Order: sequence, then C-alpha cells, then structure tokens
Amino acid sequence: MRKGWVEETEEQEQEKQRAATPSSALPSFKPSFVLGGEAGLNMARLAKSSVMQSAMQASKVRREVSVAERNHMRAMQQHAYTHWVDYHLAKIQYFIEDMSKDMCDGVLLINLLQVLTGESIGICSDKPEMTIFEKMENVNKAMNWLRSKGMNMRGYGPEDILDGNVNVISAIIWSIISVSSVHPFDAQNTTETKAKQLLLQWCQQQVQGYPSVRIDNLDLSWQDGLGFCALLHKYRPDMIDYNAALNQGDDRIDYVMALLAENFGVTPILLPADLKKKDFKPDERSVFAFLTVLREVLTCALID
Repeated sequence: MRKGWVEETEEQEQEKQRAATPSSALPSFKPSFVLGGEAGLNMARLAKSSVMQSAMQASKVRREVSVAERNHMRAMQQHAYTHWVDYHLAKIQYFIEDMSKDMCDGVLLINLLQVLTGESIGICSDKPEMTIFEKMENVNKAMNWLRSKGMNMRGYGPEDILDGNVNVISAIIWSIISVSSVHPFDAQNTTETKAKQLLLQWCQQQVQGYPSVRIDNLDLSWQDGLGFCALLHKYRPDMIDYNAALNQGDDRIDYVMALLAENFGVTPILLPADLKKKDFKPDERSVFAFLTVLREVLTCALID
C-alpha cells in the first residue's frame, strides 16, 4: 500500500509542475499514447480480419471434407446394400444390379422379404411387362407387410420406390438389413442400436484371444482386415494362416475377401479399396451389412 501511495504522490507532483509551466514552453508533439492507440486499433482490426479469414478458410475445408466424407459414405452404402440384397436373392435365383431400377416394381422387394423371413407375402404380379397399377400394388403389399412388422415407414410412399428414389430405397433396405440381423424379424422390438450391439458382441466373442485384434466398433476396428481374418480362422482354420496374415499389411484385406468370395460365394459387399482409405473411416452400416452375411456363411459352414 505504501509503494502505491508514493507513486501516486509523485505523479500528482509532476502534474502540478506541468500545470505551472507556460504552454509556450511545452514542446509541440502528439502524445505517443494516441499514436499507439490508433496503431493498436488498426493492428486489432487486421488481427481480427486475419482470424476471421482463417476461420472462414477452416470452415470451408471442414465443409469440403464433410461433403467428401458424406459422398464416400453414400457410395459405400449403395454398393454394400446392392450386393447384400443380391447375396440373399441369389438363393432363389434372382439378381439385382441397380437398386433404383431393379426394385421399382416391388417384385424383388417382396422376394427379398420372403427369403429373409420364410414367410409368404405373395406377389400380385410378376409379368415381364407390368402396368403402373400392378407395380404399385406390389410395392404397397411389401410396405404394408413391413408396417405390420413394426417398421416405421413414415415419410415413405410407394411412389418413391416406383420412381427409383435411391435415398428412400436405401433407407428402407438399411432398415431391413438391421432388423433381419435379429431373429425373428420384428422391427417393433429391434432398434438399430440393439442390432449393432448384438452383432458387435458376437464379433468380440469370436475374436477373443487373437493377437493384434481389438474390435470396439463397426468402422475403424475393421480397417486393417485383421478382424475378418480372425473370424474366418475361428471357423475355418484350414482356410487361412492367421499368423501369416499378421504380416501381410493392407494386402490381407484383398486376400481375405478373395477367400470369402471363392469359398463361400460372398459377393463383394465391401470393397477393399474403401476399407484401405485413410482419409475416411469405413462406413459403419456397410460394415454391418457385410458382417451379417459373414456371420451367416461362417455359422452355416460350421453346422454343415
């Protein structure tokens, strides 16, 4: 307190001396604090402008990355869903190449549901050339059946499928994929979260004890391909050398996918190139779709 008081007193004394000095005797100058204030203000403006520009640039980069990642995700999903459907339809000698075109008459959608559940839904018309009303009747029948199983179809209409709306078709197929992963087919009691948790738990149980494999999720945990190798080795140790797979690097993904296609007829639901991309993590739903098929072929092979 004393020091502060002395400094205040000295400043007061200096002020008295300046007041007693004639104004003509004072040098003509602009106080430095004024210049400093203006310069500081300009510097603050420049700094603020620079920060805003950096923020805008960072935001633009994030948007570009977000758009690119979203496009990557959608491309993975469309590919995975198409081949997932194709895998199941092949059991009754039906095939699909393009969901936006091949699903629009309702025939493949009804057949898919019948294959997955074993229930008879019935197709209203399966002629090579159908009228719009016959197609509408098929689609309505499939959608009504899904509603009867508790699936939320709010916001989706038969015209979306008839028009080949790939976003709506993909959304419906994803719901079918997740619900059908739990038996019996019951959308009322099978949420997406529940389906993912059950599949993840199954994978974790199967790969337990395998070195260098840690399955925590349905995306990044599968990027190196070791999880797939461990699952295959668990059920078919004669088919793959797991120790050799540990040293294969990225090539192991191509290797295990080729083994699954050759020995089990698993269509390329996941593309190795999509799993290897370092800029984006694998799409969770696409990996889920593949794992449901992998679980089916491996457990069936064990029974056989």
